[in-house]
Amino acid sequence: MTATGPRDPRKRSAVTHDAPASLMERVTRVLERDASVPVFSAIALQLLEIATQDDLEMRAVTEMVQLDPGLTSKYLRLAGSVAFGGQLIDNVHDALMRIGLREVRKLASTISMMDVLSLFRREKGSTSSNLHLEVDWEMFWLHSLLSARLAESLAHEYRPVSGREYLAGLLHDAGKIFLQRHFPLEFTNAMNHALKHGCGMFEAEKALFDITHAEIGGRLCEKWKLHKEVCRAVRFHHEPDSPSPLNEDADDPRNQHFLAACVCVANSLASLARANIQGVRSFDAADIESLPEWTLLQEFIDVENVDLDVFEELQKAQEAIQILALEEPL
Repeated sequence: MTATGPRDPRKRSAVTHDAPASLMERVTRVLERDASVPVFSAIALQLLEIATQDDLEMRAVTEMVQLDPGLTSKYLRLAGSVAFGGQLIDNVHDALMRIGLREVRKLASTISMMDVLSLFRREKGSTSSNLHLEVDWEMFWLHSLLSARLAESLAHEYRPVSGREYLAGLLHDAGKIFLQRHFPLEFTNAMNHALKHGCGMFEAEKALFDITHAEIGGRLCEKWKLHKEVCRAVRFHHEPDSPSPLNEDADDPRNQHFLAACVCVANSLASLARANIQGVRSFDAADIESLPEWTLLQEFIDVENVDLDVFEELQKAQEAIQILALEEPL
């Protein structure tokens, strides 16, 4: 038998006390657990397919909408709203014809995304509620819808829209919902840091953590198997000209940063319209014109001559929020 001396306490400490996992590591663990991230229902997947079809036919949309009473009521309410004349409509086909294909695309994306992302809001986390910062989530959705509309309008000045533009704008802040749901303490710390230092949440996250809501949003899009351009635009909507290899597209190097630039400018314009939540920097017109993404976008679009009415788009986004919030408050 060989005698052994006392164990070195430093070695015991090294074995029994692991370093705390970084936020990126913890986010990765959650994303790898399928049950932790809401997935699309069958109807939501059909809506997304409709929203990105190039050869969208109203007859096919009508047939699908009529199968779902909730969808039917939403489209009927929108068609009968003041924005579309305020006249009563009693059938889906007439409602969709009044709304028009472009607005039908927008609402299809909006409904499917709000249904999925609102699951984060409805679920009750195990973390103590005193860690949660009160957030105006209706304002969050207004910001998302306005950014989506503006991103599509900007992109439309350069190329025919495909539905991906609106979808990327709508989802650009999805990572914030994920953070608030799964990591409320970190979410609150980032929001407080942003308010204290007068910066945006993205800058606060970069100062505090090793991952941002933009990267989380991009990874969510990848998990949902959305188009690579949407994933890239969401991930890089604060840094559209990032040199990261993930921001490259070998199939379309000329336009690889275009959609991220559109979403980035749309996000800033939405803040200019004061449609934002805590932790989002407010801009004035002079600020926006000095932003790098504004200059980047000018490589594709003469932004000074874009026919873009921000406050008209804001009104339409507010109308959509009122209609969609009647059945499922967020």
